[in-house]
Amino acid sequence: SFDVPVQIAADEFLKDFPAQSYTFPLPLIDPGIDAGDFGTIPPGTLANLEVPIGNVGNLGVYGDASIEGDGEFTVFPTQFNANPGTTDGLVVTFAPTAEGAQTATLVLTSNDPGYPTLSIPLTGNADDGDNGDADGGDDLGSDGDVASKEVDGCGCDTTPGGMPAFAAVAALALLARRRRA
Repeated sequence: SFDVPVQIAADEFLKDFPAQSYTFPLPLIDPGIDAGDFGTIPPGTLANLEVPIGNVGNLGVYGDASIEGDGEFTVFPTQFNANPGTTDGLVVTFAPTAEGAQTATLVLTSNDPGYPTLSIPLTGNADDGDNGDADGGDDLGSDGDVASKEVDGCGCDTTPGGMPAFAAVAALALLARRRRA
């Protein structure tokens, strides 16, 4: 028998490496709202809510939108796609046909691994408000079209046959020129 000298690893052989930080580009959805409240509108009318779908991640975010629940809510379009640093959008419409409070959920399913499914509660109330209105409480426009209401949106005119403000200003300017000439 004999001894074989073996060198044991000591502290002097340990190497200290600097900390490393690795990142992976991922999509990160930002729906812009936590809940949608349409307030009270008359039955037979509609209210729109614009839902911005932002992407604050480093890869494109895409997915589907749907409505779950008993309320008279719809969403358009049913798909979204936002590149990094951009925003896509959806429009949720509340169009009650009968009086009463209604609820539903906007469900966003996306490729964001942190939030693959987002649920946004929606509420709306339909009430004809017939408290002796001067027009009989039918809540129709002067031309008989169903009135509409914009909720936190772009201010776009959704009433059929409405004249855009720009067209009205242009028409007034044209009439003023003709009178001067």
